[in-house]
Amino acid sequence: MGHQFNESWSFSIEDYAIEHQGSAVIDITVSYNYVDGIGQNDPLEYPEFTQIYNFINNYLVNYPNETDFWEILNKNLVDTLLTQPIPTEFGVEYNLNEVVESLTVVIDVEPGSSEIEISRSSTVTGIPQSQQPAAFLFNLADPWPGSVMLAGISLGGMVLFLGLRRLIARAFCD
Repeated sequence: MGHQFNESWSFSIEDYAIEHQGSAVIDITVSYNYVDGIGQNDPLEYPEFTQIYNFINNYLVNYPNETDFWEILNKNLVDTLLTQPIPTEFGVEYNLNEVVESLTVVIDVEPGSSEIEISRSSTVTGIPQSQQPAAFLFNLADPWPGSVMLAGISLGGMVLFLGLRRLIARAFCD
């Protein structure tokens, strides 16, 4: 194929009963953006989502701290999905950090959960370390007499100036 594609996948787990901060019912939406070129050589590069569902279910059933804030539970879940191998019934393991550019989990806590009549939501997006853009730091020694400038550039095109010394003063004094 000569085209470039931006591919994503999502699935939802609705009305999931959990013992976290007391009795709660949550809806979970998991979405991920695939890396460029996934499935071109082998369609089995796509992870089968029910295996990810099974992993999430096991993770939540065995989550060690029932009193964590929902945001902490969600951040820990996203981190685990991106760093731990996901076992499958096919005898292989999925490593999502190799096939996704980003992964987002939304946990909607239904009203009445934990005896709080307000719906609430936590959204966490994780980017695997292997997908984060590289950054460079450089020092421009003496770009103008009596000044030193440090700058950083990311491959995303943003420039961040970390330090300027006497540059502004020279601009106004000259």
